[in-house]
Amino acid sequence: MTTWWGWAARRARASSLLLATLLALVTVTTAILAFVVGQAGTLATDAARAALSTAAPGAGSVQAQTRLGPDPRAQDGVARSALTEGFSPAPVTVHTTHVSEPRRPTVDGGEAAQRVTLWSGEHLSPGLLSVDGGAWPAAADEAALHSGAAAELGLSTGDTLTVDGHTLRITALWEASEPSSPLWFGDPLVMDGADPASVGPLIVDRSVLTGGNPFIRWSVVPDAERITPEALDVLAAGADRAKALVAGADVTGRGIVVDGDLASTAERASRDWEVGRAFGIVPVSVLLLVAAVGLVQVSGLLAATRQREHELLAARGAARRQLLVTGLAESTLVAVVGVALGSAIALGLLWLTSRNTAQFDIVLLGGAGSLLLTVVALWTVTIRATSSLTGRLPADRVRAVAGAAALVVVFAAAALTTWQLRGADSLQFLPALAPAFLLAAAAVLGLAALGPITRLVEAAGRLAETSAWLAAAQLARGLLVHAVPVTLTILATGTATFASLYAGTAATTHRDLTMLVTGAPLRATLSSLDAGTQGLQLPDLAAVDGVSASVPVWLDDSGRVGDTPVAVLAGPLDRLSEVATLPAGLAFPELPGRVEGVEPLTVADGATTLHAQLDGRVYLDEWQQEYFDRADEFNRASAADLPPQEAEFLAQVWTEDYLDRVSRTSSYSLRLTLRDASTGVSRTVNGPSVSIDQPDPDGATPPGDRPFWNDLVGTAAADIALPQDGAVVVESVQLVGPPDDNADRSTRLEITLSADGVPLGGVGDWTSDLAVTEELGGPYRAALASVEPAWEPRTETVTFEDGTTQTFHHPVSNKPPVPQAAVDARGEVWRVETSPALPLITFGANVPFEGHDPRGVMAGAAPAQPTPVPVALTTELGDATTLGPGDALDLAAFGRRIPAVVAAVTPALPGLTTELGVLADSGAVSAHLATTANPLRWPSELWATLDGDPSAVRAAAAQLPGVSALRTPDETPSRTATAARSLWIAAGSALLLSLTGLAAAAATQLAARRSEVAVLRALGMTPRAQRRSRTLESGGLLVIATLAGIASGVAVAWLVVDPLVQAAQPAGPGYRSPLTAEVLPWAALLGAGAVALLLILWLVGRTVQRQALDPEYREEVR
Repeated sequence: MTTWWGWAARRARASSLLLATLLALVTVTTAILAFVVGQAGTLATDAARAALSTAAPGAGSVQAQTRLGPDPRAQDGVARSALTEGFSPAPVTVHTTHVSEPRRPTVDGGEAAQRVTLWSGEHLSPGLLSVDGGAWPAAADEAALHSGAAAELGLSTGDTLTVDGHTLRITALWEASEPSSPLWFGDPLVMDGADPASVGPLIVDRSVLTGGNPFIRWSVVPDAERITPEALDVLAAGADRAKALVAGADVTGRGIVVDGDLASTAERASRDWEVGRAFGIVPVSVLLLVAAVGLVQVSGLLAATRQREHELLAARGAARRQLLVTGLAESTLVAVVGVALGSAIALGLLWLTSRNTAQFDIVLLGGAGSLLLTVVALWTVTIRATSSLTGRLPADRVRAVAGAAALVVVFAAAALTTWQLRGADSLQFLPALAPAFLLAAAAVLGLAALGPITRLVEAAGRLAETSAWLAAAQLARGLLVHAVPVTLTILATGTATFASLYAGTAATTHRDLTMLVTGAPLRATLSSLDAGTQGLQLPDLAAVDGVSASVPVWLDDSGRVGDTPVAVLAGPLDRLSEVATLPAGLAFPELPGRVEGVEPLTVADGATTLHAQLDGRVYLDEWQQEYFDRADEFNRASAADLPPQEAEFLAQVWTEDYLDRVSRTSSYSLRLTLRDASTGVSRTVNGPSVSIDQPDPDGATPPGDRPFWNDLVGTAAADIALPQDGAVVVESVQLVGPPDDNADRSTRLEITLSADGVPLGGVGDWTSDLAVTEELGGPYRAALASVEPAWEPRTETVTFEDGTTQTFHHPVSNKPPVPQAAVDARGEVWRVETSPALPLITFGANVPFEGHDPRGVMAGAAPAQPTPVPVALTTELGDATTLGPGDALDLAAFGRRIPAVVAAVTPALPGLTTELGVLADSGAVSAHLATTANPLRWPSELWATLDGDPSAVRAAAAQLPGVSALRTPDETPSRTATAARSLWIAAGSALLLSLTGLAAAAATQLAARRSEVAVLRALGMTPRAQRRSRTLESGGLLVIATLAGIASGVAVAWLVVDPLVQAAQPAGPGYRSPLTAEVLPWAALLGAGAVALLLILWLVGRTVQRQALDPEYREEVR
């Protein structure tokens, strides 16, 4: 008698096709799951390593430098040991370089025009360096020179030069093999062979570095190819305390200088790895969903196929336990063999793609998870299949396929995870499951909607031919059989569509954010120059070959709107919009550029030179003249109560001091604030400076030896170059006087301004902060004219705290109280009267008066308040401050307080690294600040567009005076690229799983519906008609499921793509790009799936036709 195990083996052989299909499904599922789990870790690690390897110069390494000590070997050993230990276990290489101070070499018997820098180090050899010609130095009197430095010095191989008494023969010319390597730190000497101080490097033996005070430098370079994510935090910590690590090597006490931004780069790499690891959950969860559905559904079909076998065996006396044990054994065998094969395939694929074994343990862990999933799925189906050998599932009810409980659980999980994802700032485990649960919900929903749809198709098919009607009827009445193809197709096409929309949106967002943060194709940072050194003339970046246009830009990252910190961007908007890089569909908002109420002094267009002249006269008014004449008398009276000899001495001293002060040289100078009306560039430049110390040549001759006053005069002039590409206005004029002149005298100053010889004219509506205007000073002039100048003696007795008293005698004038200064700026010559001298007087349009005004005549001359500056806010700032168009605000920016009004709201602004931004027209800001005589500071940067080679433009622009740094767009790796690749892998894997599941479903259906073919043949349906009916049935179902899958993918993407993309972005503008699809790979995936499905349909139809041609088939003997 045959044993049950023997029967089980024969049954397995009889169902070899079904078991092979199930084994293939388990193998493919395991291989895909394990590979994707391992690949997700690999991609996350690659993203972290890319952050290190693509770091900007100076950001991928750290350098420590100090003076070379008396024992270089011991000094180097201390530092290298400390650095190696401090960075352990992170894989780093420490390079030691001895660097000289720039030295003056002797070439051909004469001193070279340039100094040269000498380097020495074991790593400075072929490999890291590329030899352009000659042989590498092998002796102490041989050297290798950078090719660029050789061109500067006019040297080549074979030439000699002498440095610090060492005669060296150049045996090789070299360049860096990889100039962008973090080892070189972007050093101009290595890049080009020259920097502002010297040329070089000249690589020599260490014994040659004897002149001056050489340095010893340690460069710590991480190995980006070998570093592990766990070592990134160690790398950042080591870079942070690099100075402390090498403190023991400072043997000279001259200090240690540490440079490099490796710490922040390593921190960013660590964050990129964390983002990549978090995003790895998304594709893995989707694949788990597809795998679980595929395994459960296909194994369920297999169980349904064997249902009649179980019933027959039970009728013959077989116990449920026997059937259960053989089923579980069969399932376990399939699971173990399939998982083993799949894990081996995954390990092989991972090795081929990454060439390392770092993620093998993760792959094996994924294989273990797949084994658990497979065993649970197969055992569950087997147990359910044997639990009721006589029960049947209702074939025409949707509840049999998607129960109400499963529907509620899936939709609740999808809603919860989606809500958490859309409200989270970073991606965590539970929110990362949102796409998978949403796709599952879409599949359940599509399956639930299949019933009504197929019934409509059945109703429509009644009017068609028999094969079409039979296909429609089978669809409507056999939903259980078609649940697997529907579910797997929806999941596969939904995953592919979701991956396409995520990848496209992520790439677009990264590109758009890069454009926004970059701001312009070329950004030149301007140095802060002293007033008067450059006027309004910016570095002529537009004249550089390859630059098509440039525009000045003001940036302030420390601005505030109320208590909200903001970044402020200002520039001439009509030109800035042509230079700045903006994402498609985003444009600069239109802002009014004029601020009403400000009328500066306009310089004629085309003028090249502004001429300023300052004439000064120091004189005595009538009261001061009388005091001067009677100074000795007054001083003697003041000392009358003292003993005669002491009184005589003090009176003489006081008189001499007074005469010295009143006749002292008085110096005045002009400062003019000029503004380019087209850009808003303002600059306070120095005008003429005059010393008033010459006696008036037209004055009277002094009679005798007694003191006699003669006015002091002086004159000075200065020419100021004007820019030729814009309209220039004079915003304000400042008269700078002596800081501590307390002499009782008066000064009259005359200011004359002209442009190319044409007087600029008067500015009668200008005001001053300390001077009363001529129009309003009438009451003071009348008061002075109504009084005869006179001085009267006055005696005062002062009682001190100890009870003693002292009497003072001093003269008092009857001069009415008057302001300290007056101005008449109505004519071509402006006249300023001041007594006593003031250190600073400002004149400008609408400058508020703050000086001494006893009669209050300036009270009615309060300057009109200018209209607020129109600004645009980013959407995020508007939401944070609840400000909208028309609202007023106080903007603190550029060290000024600027009243503003919201004129527009825009999604994002270029050049800013925050989502809270403000945009203003620089002309409007500068015009407003003219009312405060506190001009807009020098521009922060120049932005330019390029039509030439960027590297050549950078090299030329770097030579412009006033340019301190240059920046062009960086190819920064996208954090979302890792997730996009993972999702594409998941989409391809889901398609492969679904095709495997569809093939398995087709195979089981062919076996399960064999009797149906025989019945239809007996009823007279031809084999060809049966083939066409089955093809229409399966093909129509898959078309409907594909459309449903695409729609579900779009819906899922609409819900979660934006928060997923934003969660991967670093802090920045916060710009959200529209939903965009990567069509080509999506079409390729669906096209490949369609071809595979057509092949499956062809095989199914062909098999059905062959079954229909078999006249001898009987159900009871199969």
